[in-house]
Amino acid sequence: MSYCINPRCPNRQNPDNLANCQSCGTPLLVNNRYRLVKPLRELDEFSTTEIFEIDDAGTSKVLKVLKRPKLSQMFEREARVLQQLKHPGIPQVEADGYFTVYTGKVSKPLHCLVMHKIEGENLEQWLANGGTVTQTLALDWLTQLAKIIKLVHEKDLFHRDIKPSNIMLSPSGQLVLIDFGTVREVTGTYLAKVGSDGQITGIISPGYTPPEQATGKAVPQSDFFALGRTFVHLLTGAHPVELLENPQTGELIWRELAPDVYPDFADLIDDMMAPFPGKRPASAPLVLQRLEQVRSNWREGVSGELERRVNRWRGRKLNPWGKDIKQPRWLTAAVLLLIGLWGFWGLGRALAVYYYSRGLENHLARQWEEAEANYKQALKLNPNYAEVHNALGFLCQNRQDVECARREYEKAIALDTNLAIAHLNLGILCEDRQDWECAGTAYRQAARNGLPAAYNNLARLRILQQDFDAAAELLSQGLQLAKEPGTQYATLKNLGWAKLGQKRYKEAEETLRKAIEIKGDRAPAYCLLAQVKESENQRQNALPEWENCLRYASRYNPDEAAWIDMARERLNAKGEGQ
Repeated sequence: MSYCINPRCPNRQNPDNLANCQSCGTPLLVNNRYRLVKPLRELDEFSTTEIFEIDDAGTSKVLKVLKRPKLSQMFEREARVLQQLKHPGIPQVEADGYFTVYTGKVSKPLHCLVMHKIEGENLEQWLANGGTVTQTLALDWLTQLAKIIKLVHEKDLFHRDIKPSNIMLSPSGQLVLIDFGTVREVTGTYLAKVGSDGQITGIISPGYTPPEQATGKAVPQSDFFALGRTFVHLLTGAHPVELLENPQTGELIWRELAPDVYPDFADLIDDMMAPFPGKRPASAPLVLQRLEQVRSNWREGVSGELERRVNRWRGRKLNPWGKDIKQPRWLTAAVLLLIGLWGFWGLGRALAVYYYSRGLENHLARQWEEAEANYKQALKLNPNYAEVHNALGFLCQNRQDVECARREYEKAIALDTNLAIAHLNLGILCEDRQDWECAGTAYRQAARNGLPAAYNNLARLRILQQDFDAAAELLSQGLQLAKEPGTQYATLKNLGWAKLGQKRYKEAEETLRKAIEIKGDRAPAYCLLAQVKESENQRQNALPEWENCLRYASRYNPDEAAWIDMARERLNAKGEGQ
């Protein structure tokens, strides 16, 4: 059976052997390539889109058809977004996957989008068939989706309509986020509208839509709210509209329906659903960090281990199952004698380690007040604990308290001049404030203490100051120390940048291609490689690199923001030349 693409056709079903619709005469081979096999949802004259399974020379794909030309701009945006987002958790659209067709001489065009077909069912269907998700599976699924959202947000986009029916579960277990028709780009104009009374179309999915989006003021953190509500539905089996909200806080009351969910995981979901966007995780990487901490706590039993450690310091012993074992009298006496010899000083240092560990846990979970309290308690017990001063400085930096951060970093360095990470953090803080002298001094000290990332950061300062020779020398030293792939990529990328500045184009290209081999999904090496090609008057060869630059770049990174504009300028010029 073949279906006619014309939504006004009186009888759209046709035998496979026909070239044109027997009712309206519209060609059944759409765009001279695709044959519509069957609709994937009920055909409705009032809906704005239709979705079909199609045959493309023997390969099954999906065709989405827009029936209302007034929405074509949004439809084109969806096509453009899906073409640039390359990830197994996002529907794939080929370069020629967006086109328009006409069904008659006076008819309006139908906008069409061809996507790879995703086998499986959506999570709304999964809920209807299978009940609720286990905590372990929920952790895996939330991690998958947070990584997808991270990619989307890095492109200055956000989805705006996350819910179970827009998440597909493939037979391999991979989740796929679908329906990018409501996606928005975070631009200066958009943020200005959000901050004023400007009108922005609100997308409403009852139970999943955050309060700010209902009034047309959606922000990237709106996706986290919808994602949290989705997982409440998955964990409890109850649709969010069926659950009560706390009348004072507006928070959803759901934990009693999922009593087996561990508190740290439930806390993360609650934070994602906070009524006010500023109370939600600020970014997808922070969600992933929290998830890794949850996973670590489950796997290693961090809380129990910390309790056992303190109890040992107090002269008690726990067996592996956490139950008290009565101490022999001689052992108790020996422990008391040891404490007497060691004195309060030694016990205080041991307890300081405990509070420092607790503070780090709170810090990773973004529990700022609890982290600060534990760090300060550790410092009361051991005022000379350099690592705690460094951690407290990092906490202050997270909270954008610059003076506090600098004070704590300097205390850490004064107590331990070899604490390389404190020098590095101070350098980053100074660089953010454009205090180049302070940043350079801190990075140099961190480099002397053998921290590979410090060589890279110091060299980048030299690049920005146009001192390419000094930068290249520093990066060559840092490359010999770099072991972690992320540090190796950053060092090679900046070395390629320095060689570009030195006009050593062949060496620059070789270095940048080595960086791409390590991390092929990061923008900077592509952006710089495109500039190398242009410097060699190979503008045509630079275009694919500019395309990759634009595909992976994010405006959150100052360097990449400038390169995004360069890439668009070059690619637009190419389009005009054709």
